Amino acid sequence: MEDFVGAGSILAAMEGSASPETRVAINAFEEAKKDDFSGLRKCASSRELIEKGFEGDVTHSFDHDASESVIELIDGAYTKLG
Repeated sequence: MEDFVGAGSILAAMEGSASPETRVAINAFEEAKKDDFSGLRKCASSRELIEKGFEGDVTHSFDHDASESVIELIDGAYTKLG
């Protein structure tokens, strides 16, 4: 579910016509955003991470438009581009 909503977030920022599948992903993102993504905290993978002490990571993963930089995996290390 989290990946689907994340895809919707990216797709919502793109221009052009949207397929039915794209619209569903964008709608899922827009609905999740309405409650500040609190519903996604109830997903199995989020609950598992929170129980293991990674609540901060879960919270950070729901930040929207939190960074203007892009990273790429280069020679086994994440490198900031631009």
